[in-house]
Amino acid sequence: MLAFHAKAQVLAWDFNGRIGSELAVPATTVDPNITASSITRGVVIATALPSTFAATNWTTTNSIADAIANNSYYQFNAKANVGFKVDFIELNANFRRSSTGPRNFQWKYSIDGTTFSNIGSQITYTGTESLGAAQPAVDLTAIPALQNANSNTTITFRLYGYNAVNSAGSFGFGRISGDDINFSGKVSPHTLLAIKLVNFSAVNNGKITRLHWNVLCTSTSVKFEMERAGDDRNFHTIYTSTETQARCAQPFDLNDDNTLQGANFYRLKIIDTDGKISYSNTLYIDNKNALNTEIKVFPTLVSTHANISIPSDKNYTATIIFIDNQGRQVTKTEAQLFKGSNNVSVNTADLAPGKYYIKVVGGTQKNNTAVLIKQ
Repeated sequence: MLAFHAKAQVLAWDFNGRIGSELAVPATTVDPNITASSITRGVVIATALPSTFAATNWTTTNSIADAIANNSYYQFNAKANVGFKVDFIELNANFRRSSTGPRNFQWKYSIDGTTFSNIGSQITYTGTESLGAAQPAVDLTAIPALQNANSNTTITFRLYGYNAVNSAGSFGFGRISGDDINFSGKVSPHTLLAIKLVNFSAVNNGKITRLHWNVLCTSTSVKFEMERAGDDRNFHTIYTSTETQARCAQPFDLNDDNTLQGANFYRLKIIDTDGKISYSNTLYIDNKNALNTEIKVFPTLVSTHANISIPSDKNYTATIIFIDNQGRQVTKTEAQLFKGSNNVSVNTADLAPGKYYIKVVGGTQKNNTAVLIKQ
């Protein structure tokens, strides 16, 4: 039986009594304040094996890339109900394989259903116990996307299998008594912010810095305060405005005509009608006499957001590409750049920990490649 820590069970499957070849199986335990889909298969072939959820036709090469291309996975979704959020703490699972089944496995997750990131490291399991075997617990607390996930986020989980001895080998979950897949975690009430910052960017051209932001507003009014500092600590207010809900539906632009020489740090303070205060991420502008030609990342060590400083000699839509340490493109995003020194905020929450190279394409100006470290 799986040995679980003293944490609340939020999602689980127990395949006891199943024939093993069902096309889909609903969760047997679901917290009342989250919604989960049934577990399904990719392109692997369902096979009957009592008290399991099993399949054959797993990828035979020792390559996760081949497993992804071959759709060799099990999959299910989970999301918090409206008014709640979920923190996933730990994942436990029982594996059961035949002697010719897959020997390597990788858990992954996605918050958009398309781009998947690793959960933990590769699992190697070559056991052939008739009743299967409990795998070591997988810690989920270090993955930001799996924490504070509210009803706007559907998380897709996949387990890929590969390095099978041959395609006839089987692999599935089961058959130890008790839950065969188990997520422990915490589900708690979640109050949606009355004002949500959609984006915040800045572009500098000499003494003038143009600041741009968009918000979603359900509050009857909102107060904005733009703050600036020369050292990212000692901020002072350079602009104040109170706007109606109708005005919040439109984008905001502000020119700072007195940009400091050298380093400038900007952040937006947002105050709703109840007095609740929230802050944007901090943007960095390096105001030099001559246009800088280098891409820079602030900070270099990031968690959920990175600010990328991009110089441009014209207005254009740029493509920002993230390349991992093996030279592979892992993700990309577009940003509208203006002539001058641009500061673009990029969400990095879904990047796996590691070193990345940032490349900007689409313009005529030649820029270097910046380095980002995701912790």
